[in-house]
Amino acid sequence: MKHIVYLSVLNAAPNATFILAHDHFHTEEYIRVSGIPFTFLRASLYTDNVPQCVSADDVIRAPAGEGRAAWVTRDDIADVAVSILTTTGHEGAAMI
Repeated sequence: MKHIVYLSVLNAAPNATFILAHDHFHTEEYIRVSGIPFTFLRASLYTDNVPQCVSADDVIRAPAGEGRAAWVTRDDIADVAVSILTTTGHEGAAMI
């Protein structure tokens, strides 16, 4: 394998309170120690998940830090992935 492009999550960290960020951190660490060149794409929350975050009382509840989130579309992430896969110079980077 020449290069791993891994779709991670924003703020991946060992002490993350958002469980997916915690899990993605550990996957990133596993990839790092593999010795295979990598690029991590750390996406934010997906726009198509917004309806799942709205409660019956119309309150948005999502892992958004201080109440802010930069929602992204899957098409935007796909465009970034295509760019990463067709260019060089980003090995070892975590792209946000």
